[in-house]
Amino acid sequence: FKPCFYTAITTIVAFSSLIISDIRPVIDFGWMMTIGIAMSFIIAFTMFPAMLSLLPQTPHSYERDITREITSFFSRLIQRFDKSVLLVFLCLAILSFFGISKLSVENRFIDYYKKDTEIYQGMVVIDKRLGGTTPLEVIIDAPADFFYQEETEEDYADPLLTELELEIEDDAGITSNSYWFNNSQLAKIKQIHDYLDSLQESGKVISITTSLELLRSLDEDMVMDDFFLSILYKRLPEDIKQSLFYPYMAKDGNQLRYSIRVYESDATLKREALLKEIRQHLTQELGLAEEQVHLTGVLVLFNNLLQSLFKSPILTIGVVFLSILIMFSISFRNLKMAALAIIPNIMAASMVLGLM
Repeated sequence: FKPCFYTAITTIVAFSSLIISDIRPVIDFGWMMTIGIAMSFIIAFTMFPAMLSLLPQTPHSYERDITREITSFFSRLIQRFDKSVLLVFLCLAILSFFGISKLSVENRFIDYYKKDTEIYQGMVVIDKRLGGTTPLEVIIDAPADFFYQEETEEDYADPLLTELELEIEDDAGITSNSYWFNNSQLAKIKQIHDYLDSLQESGKVISITTSLELLRSLDEDMVMDDFFLSILYKRLPEDIKQSLFYPYMAKDGNQLRYSIRVYESDATLKREALLKEIRQHLTQELGLAEEQVHLTGVLVLFNNLLQSLFKSPILTIGVVFLSILIMFSISFRNLKMAALAIIPNIMAASMVLGLM
């Protein structure tokens, strides 16, 4: 009963550590294995002996104990070559920790399929001919002080002139109360667009710049001043706005959206590094505030999933080793022996991670 109990309880502890993971399927798997092993242990000492008692008794026969001979052989080998064994495992430990330092969770969805499959070839076609596969959105707000200034002006406005001012602002159009959609900010909007388009990983980039360039292509002599922008925005039919403006700019003109397609087939794609690079360039090089920049889309979600997959095993492995140490302490009734016994377990896990 004791060996089976310790085997079951240590395995239950190992799987129950998955419960502290942040990933729902992993948590469910931990509960499933924990309950399953507990049920197996109970059945092995209740239902199984009851079924055996119904079978006809047979005379006992003692055969050669292979497992005992194998463990005895390794026991004698290690006692004889103890220093050599320690040296070999020290070398393996160094190689393992070197391998662990190279661990990365970056992977490409396209690599899940062979090159001769239709889905692989289809994704390559989408990347090369249609401007990228994975969506990434860069949302840029107006500065916080812009909204603070608007609120302050409203607080100190003369109530007798409010109605007249509203009429004037309405005639002036969106450019009078929008932070982004005016002549002074068009160059900055295009600068951000050009930067995102210049990234090696980015394919097609669409923004309000794309819409304005489309309109400019109809008339090269078009002057994009505030008056023209205001009249243009006011006079355009609603269905045209739905296609050219609303997907890439808020109706009040205080928020921009850059829609990017990222090349999934790019062998150098590193999502986490790409997202950090975009945020760093927009804030440090282009002068935007941290709270202005928001990154979203499928690429961000997939990157967050990969980062969770990287952090969760480290957290669960730490809990497992702590739990096993407690189990060994109870089993051996000696903390020093338990600490020595945990080393081979740590080595095994390190070698697996290092090999990965």
